[in-house]
Amino acid sequence: MTRATFTRALRSCALAGALAGVSVAVLGPGAVAAAADGGPPAAAIERIGGQARSATVGTRYAQPLRVRVLDAGGNPLQGASVTFALGSAGSAASASAGAAFADGSAQATVMTDVAGRATSPAFTANTTAGAFSAGATLTGGAGHVGFSLHNRAARPAALAPGVAASTWAAVGARFPIRLAVTVTDAYGNAVSGAIVTFSAPARGPSGRFASGSRRVRVRTGAGGKAVAPAFHATSRPGGYVVRATAGAAAPAAFALVNEASSR
Repeated sequence: MTRATFTRALRSCALAGALAGVSVAVLGPGAVAAAADGGPPAAAIERIGGQARSATVGTRYAQPLRVRVLDAGGNPLQGASVTFALGSAGSAASASAGAAFADGSAQATVMTDVAGRATSPAFTANTTAGAFSAGATLTGGAGHVGFSLHNRAARPAALAPGVAASTWAAVGARFPIRLAVTVTDAYGNAVSGAIVTFSAPARGPSGRFASGSRRVRVRTGAGGKAVAPAFHATSRPGGYVVRATAGAAAPAAFALVNEASSR
């Protein structure tokens, strides 16, 4: 076919397409036809591993956030941009629980690998205990998955006695207010689940708990509080100290007095 004949054939095709309402593109030598939609491939994002993660305040989370990105056919998509966002920046002065990446920011963008996976940089809990959220979002908002994070309180560091820190009862009677302490860590977070031991003197003026023992162990609740069973003065009058201890924390002391029955 001569060049003139080829040119006439192309013009005939273009004319036929125009009459039919169809747009026909004429490609030059070496050109490749573009995709019909001309846009990026559709994609989905899914979480890898569990939704929840936790770490002690001031320490690094052991597990990073991980996701997988898939194309419209369910195949791993390489080179997709994923932004990981933590619920709060991680400074020690933060009033709420949160975390931060190594550069102190709460966001990081990562490209997926050949398996379609994106893994966040390491991140560290701030010094406030509590729960917060994190997320991973495809650039352009095409998809999002969430994570639940929790900063746990550290070990007990201080015990604060309650209102019964200094009180009295008649010999043989029950003290009107139960002994209680609040346990906190080095950052002032309430420590739940800590074991607190209340101990009364073995000799001299003293008292006994409802079980008849001079010593009881109580676990702190969600607010870091441990409340001892009812405490009864023995028959010997005088002042004494009941101690409350929890691990290596400085103990709390209760100054109690058994009043003589003549009062």
